[in-house]
Amino acid sequence: MGIINKACGLLVVFTLLITGCLSNTKNALQKANLSPGVTYQVQSFDVDLTYKLNVPGFLDQEHTKKVMEASFNKALENAGLLAQESDKNTIPIYIYIDYRRIFTGEATPFPIDKVGSPYFYFQITTKNDTETFNIYQSKELSLSISMFDFADLFKADKNIATDVKYSMSIGHNIAKQLIEKTPGHNVEQVDDILDVELNAFVNSTIRAFEEQEEARIGYDYIPDIITKDFVARLTSDKYKVRKSAYKEIQKSWFNQDPIFGLINDQLLASYKQDLSDEALSEAKYQIETLALSGLASYTSTLSKIAQNAKSEQLIKEATEGLETLKSRSIRASAIHKPLPENMTLEWQQHQFYNMIRSNDLYLQKLAVKRIYKKYPRNEILLDELSLSLDNARSRSVYKAILRSDYHAWICRVLGMSGNKKYKAKLDYMAMHANTKKVRNFAEEFAEELE
Repeated sequence: MGIINKACGLLVVFTLLITGCLSNTKNALQKANLSPGVTYQVQSFDVDLTYKLNVPGFLDQEHTKKVMEASFNKALENAGLLAQESDKNTIPIYIYIDYRRIFTGEATPFPIDKVGSPYFYFQITTKNDTETFNIYQSKELSLSISMFDFADLFKADKNIATDVKYSMSIGHNIAKQLIEKTPGHNVEQVDDILDVELNAFVNSTIRAFEEQEEARIGYDYIPDIITKDFVARLTSDKYKVRKSAYKEIQKSWFNQDPIFGLINDQLLASYKQDLSDEALSEAKYQIETLALSGLASYTSTLSKIAQNAKSEQLIKEATEGLETLKSRSIRASAIHKPLPENMTLEWQQHQFYNMIRSNDLYLQKLAVKRIYKKYPRNEILLDELSLSLDNARSRSVYKAILRSDYHAWICRVLGMSGNKKYKAKLDYMAMHANTKKVRNFAEEFAEELE
């Protein structure tokens, strides 16, 4: 099914492709009967966003959902099918979208942050007091867009604007499927996706997400004794001591202002000077340490060095450091978030808790393995892992498959915890997890709790 639009002097082509690679059908529902004159009231609009690479700047699940839902509602409204208070023949509808964001080369050792054509399923249902009815359930679909440039349309990076456009197009196309199913309506009523009011809403959603990403996060949870130790080593008169400190900081997720402020000030004082070999080597360590911190507040320092440093080596180091800082910033934001109110954990436990709760598969796998080694009986962390395991029996096919290794590790950690409260969860997953690997691990490690 193709859709052709002209907007802002651009030819935009959207194509829905049926891939048929996977199936997320669990139980067949009775088909809904739609009568002429019906309108629809959206009771829920749920999106499961899954991705292998967590790239900074791309909308999270909450904001992706807002874009899709707005596009869907606008298409229904343009077709005269979005329920108004005065409508008499109104039925509730429930939308579910299983969405897989794709990046170029993500299955290779050399992925790039260029977004590719996404894959998705969707289902539209309605309900009465006792039963759920199916209006439309798709097979796996892929959406391609050609001949486009949306950077001027949306106030965002061109690549991110393309991803936003995918989200808009999915919402629009799902609405078209519903319109085609509705007696007396046709999709010609909603051919134009590029609506001025909708585009304004999407731009405001992008801005809200960016402001959220830039918000200051919890900076005061790492003990002062750790901070003071590193400051003492960084101000030592022995280069070997300072070098050792840089290396240790780079291996951890720290965010203390006294540590990074000190490194930042030293760099700004030296980058325009002629440096000795030792001073040049230290400056390179300092740039790498700021970059690996993922703390976006040091972007301006690395930019200054990349543009104006006396040494070509520092220019190269800072230029590469800016890319590292950008890629690490989204993980730093997730890791350093404050804990929920009234929850207390040691600082490393604090980080593992946030890693589990992130939507970053790399961080989740790192956390579960380190919890297994360092905190195998911490009930707060185990409870959070148990909640995360629910996605192994998720409505989202993509989440279950992409995270099967992670979920298998959770089965191991819960089973070896010695805490019998997790046996019921493992028994359930042994029967009902979406993937065979997780079912096998759940069965094996449930036995450890007998």
